[in-house]
Amino acid sequence: MKITALYCRLSQEERGAEGESMSIKNQRDILARFASERDFGNTEFYVDDGISGTDFKNREALNRLRGDIYAGKIGVLICKDMSRLGRDVLEVGLIKRDCEDYSVRLIAPSDNYDSINGYDIVSTMRDAINEMYAADTSRKIRDVKRNSALQGKALGKLPYGYHVEKDRSIWLIDEPAADIVREIFERFIEGVSASVICRDLTARGVVPPKKHSGDKSGSDVWSIASIYQMLIDPVYIGKYVSHKMTTVSYKNKKRIERPENEWVVIDNHHESIVDTKIFEAVQRMRSKRKRYTKRGDRSVLSGLAYCNDCGATMAYAMQGQNYDYPNFICKTYRQICPVFALVFSLRGIFPLVFDFGVVGQIIVLLALVSRLA
Repeated sequence: MKITALYCRLSQEERGAEGESMSIKNQRDILARFASERDFGNTEFYVDDGISGTDFKNREALNRLRGDIYAGKIGVLICKDMSRLGRDVLEVGLIKRDCEDYSVRLIAPSDNYDSINGYDIVSTMRDAINEMYAADTSRKIRDVKRNSALQGKALGKLPYGYHVEKDRSIWLIDEPAADIVREIFERFIEGVSASVICRDLTARGVVPPKKHSGDKSGSDVWSIASIYQMLIDPVYIGKYVSHKMTTVSYKNKKRIERPENEWVVIDNHHESIVDTKIFEAVQRMRSKRKRYTKRGDRSVLSGLAYCNDCGATMAYAMQGQNYDYPNFICKTYRQICPVFALVFSLRGIFPLVFDFGVVGQIIVLLALVSRLA
């Protein structure tokens, strides 16, 4: 006997706006009662809770349902109304087509829709209205968030070193975390690399920003990325910057950067943790600073050495069993021939055995010939 699929969906926005009347529990009750009264047996629930009606990729239950439709397991599909399936005319139309192609009866009681009655133009118009609702809701949410930003309110998690009281527009310094921020800036100015700072903070058991914010998925190990993010964030000199990023549209959630003239920037919004002169000095240092190896080493020639053959920048690397043999490697040669990097490693281990100039040039020549062949 084929399955009678009962599909339920509720988005985060609808939960906040419409409350219990649109809850998953009520949808379950309505669909179960409807199926029972009309003798639709072998029922099975497919539930997506907290998923937007414009998101069709991340709906686990809907994707499973469509898979069962393609497998010929579904005889009847019932949802409270068509907006539960989604708020995108095209995508909902494709689901309707799937139901038609695989002989699945589609019913939406609240919309008075039943596919057994044939094509229903009113249903198509209602699908368009459902999509217009999604677009309008998205616009309203964006307006609310922008208004909150203009008031200087914290949107999402606060930067490491700050906390807020009930009014999210008033930012207060979290002194223990702020001391770590100051230490990071001071040590960077002293010439200590981000990787060394990370290792030291981790060894001392200092809780990293993500975990400090209450995120249980956060690591106990500090990352170089978090250090660099702090070093360039103007929030630490009292500047509030928001609305740098947005999404392509209410349907496409890909994150993109806004034009700078659309950012919300408020100077002297909150008490600074780092002195402005120190912050600016760090920015100057970062623009001129040379790259470090994974071990935190760097050469005074880093960024100044170029390959005599191709002109590419030479990458500084420590080789040898104890990583105590310094080398400069041509990035172009390394990309052309992986064996080239191996020769560097072998030369670091057996520096007296390899005449690198000859061996390296032969290997690179063979690599180039093989690529041209």
